Amino acid sequence: MKAAGKPVDEEDAKLKLLNSLPPSYKPLVYSICDKSFQECWNALLQDQISREFEKSSVEAESQLLYSTQRQSKGGGSSRRSSGYTLEKIGAAGSKSNLYCRYCKKKGHLLESCFKLQKKRDSKPVAGVVVSAAADSQNKVLMASQIGGSNQDHSWVVDTGATDHMACKREYFHTYEPLHSPKFVYLGDNSVHPMVGIGSVVVKLSSGEKVTIEQVYHVLGLFKNLFSGKQFAKKKGTLVFTDTCKR
Repeated sequence: MKAAGKPVDEEDAKLKLLNSLPPSYKPLVYSICDKSFQECWNALLQDQISREFEKSSVEAESQLLYSTQRQSKGGGSSRRSSGYTLEKIGAAGSKSNLYCRYCKKKGHLLESCFKLQKKRDSKPVAGVVVSAAADSQNKVLMASQIGGSNQDHSWVVDTGATDHMACKREYFHTYEPLHSPKFVYLGDNSVHPMVGIGSVVVKLSSGEKVTIEQVYHVLGLFKNLFSGKQFAKKKGTLVFTDTCKR
């Protein structure tokens, strides 16, 4: 098991992997911390697949209920004959008996969940407004999400990065978990696990949306890296200026 030509100690790799996980993984980390690296990786992969399946099931059910609700409002005889949603049926009893599978709260059902509707309407695009920044060594293009300034929404053009890398699963348009471990060494000598690969939709300052293929999901990153090397392989050209807007 190697990355960037360097051997990776399995115990060290396991610790880096477990320490890079978000707080929501703590129960799982406690249950697998004494296992081998491969066993930890398999457990995390299975957990990620389960989370993705649950998320897909909830979103599919939400879409089905939403479509049913819209259809029931279509008017005419169909409205009179099929104008019942789960919310209306539940209303015959007490609202306290209703339970939302998405936000885990009582008083409403998934089809009318405010949190789910809000998430659906504001699903983040790895959007970018590009401006130029410089340090003593080189110039990079910084990209921050429209309407936000969080570092994990930023994209950095890295001419030394071998691959495109994103720090959050939610940015991916398509996604496939990695079934064998990979690691990436960054310039600060830190090692981070790659857990998935897919495509990310990026919004440029011009408003144009571009799909970046072959993007790795890397745990522990605070910014997203756009690989200049990968871009050059696709016959692209990077232009760096003090007033660069793209």
